[in-house]
Amino acid sequence: SAFAAALAKLDASDVRTVANLTLVKEIVSWVFHDETACLLFKRNWSSNGTTYVAGWTLGWYATQFEGDDQIRERSACSIQRVERGRQARRGLRAAKTAPIKLSLA
Repeated sequence: SAFAAALAKLDASDVRTVANLTLVKEIVSWVFHDETACLLFKRNWSSNGTTYVAGWTLGWYATQFEGDDQIRERSACSIQRVERGRQARRGLRAAKTAPIKLSLA
């Protein structure tokens, strides 16, 4: 496991780091289900050729949704609406550039 690999790289006399890693592993194991939970720690994200950096502002933005179901629901609907608009515009642009086929029957 990644935990065992991290421990194997440590100096055995570095008890503070060993204790901290063990504590983190136990907390994560206790809070998240082994079979269904997935944690991804990543700072740089790429999408459609653009790189984004997830800084403190993304964390602050995400915490705004923790306790308010109504705001979370409205925000999810807004994000979906924006994405549907993007897809529709992309489809219209593709339709404008597609050759027109006429058939004389």
